[in-house]
Amino acid sequence: MVVEERCPLASPEERDKGFLVAGLGPKARSVLSYETSCYRRSHYRFPPVELMSSAPFGLFRASRKVDAPLEITVYPQALPVRLGLRGDVAAGRLPSPARPRASGEFRGAREFQTGDQLRSIHWRSSARRGQLMVKEFDDAPRSDVHLAFNPAMGGGDDRENPLEYSIRIAASLARLCFQEGRAFRMSPSPWDGPAPSWRDLLEYLARLEPGEPSSLWDALDNANPAVTTLMVVSAADKDALGLLAGRLQGRGPSLTILLEGFGESEDCSSAAGRLAGGTAVVRCRKGELKETLESLTTALRPAAPLPDARLGRTG
Repeated sequence: MVVEERCPLASPEERDKGFLVAGLGPKARSVLSYETSCYRRSHYRFPPVELMSSAPFGLFRASRKVDAPLEITVYPQALPVRLGLRGDVAAGRLPSPARPRASGEFRGAREFQTGDQLRSIHWRSSARRGQLMVKEFDDAPRSDVHLAFNPAMGGGDDRENPLEYSIRIAASLARLCFQEGRAFRMSPSPWDGPAPSWRDLLEYLARLEPGEPSSLWDALDNANPAVTTLMVVSAADKDALGLLAGRLQGRGPSLTILLEGFGESEDCSSAAGRLAGGTAVVRCRKGELKETLESLTTALRPAAPLPDARLGRTG
């Protein structure tokens, strides 16, 4: 008997899994197992398993499909990223990645924990509670982050396309924002405001399919100088590049990540030049997403262009 299963988690060339069962007695059981690596993020439904037999001696052929209902959601990969942004980003002063100081507004007291400074002890509350209590203050406001990308640039089973890169960038930035208590907005998005939770955002990104490119327009129309806006644009997306080039003056994003190497007709130098003057530009080549995300702190800090114009302000 031959058992065939198509595993949607694997890469396209490794999805067909076959097993040969030499013999199986009445009411007997057989356990068939295999290992696979997940190819890309998505929501998967496993198809039925097909059983085929030609016993005895290949004279009689029979087949049967058995439903094995299984659904799996694979979240996009979130890579390390550092931004180091606080509330003074809108004024053009990009701060160090250090934790912001307290704003000075007293919020309350909590129990003393290892690592707390002695000068933070609230002696009156400590005397009343009979244990050490420390003062708590509101943190200085942190800037919100708004990421926008074109959901139309991608599709199919390929995991190396602008849409998949944009989704990984979104997951990476969102994780950082939730860790630091920032509000994270995204275009496209099913929410009118910030993403409600890290889990909700991952669920949405896992199921996101190619769609209309209206998200870039929406992000620019609703640009807020108090929000750090990041655009992800492919050098092969001429419509998006034209939109940004015509809207950068005065309302441009804080940073634009330019994806390169995803189209035969793209002109990367020309694309970066069209964005010059209105936004900081990071050029992300295909296969270098991790390095690009790790460099975002440097890219957002005003600096002279590097010799190869790969990172920093272009122009």
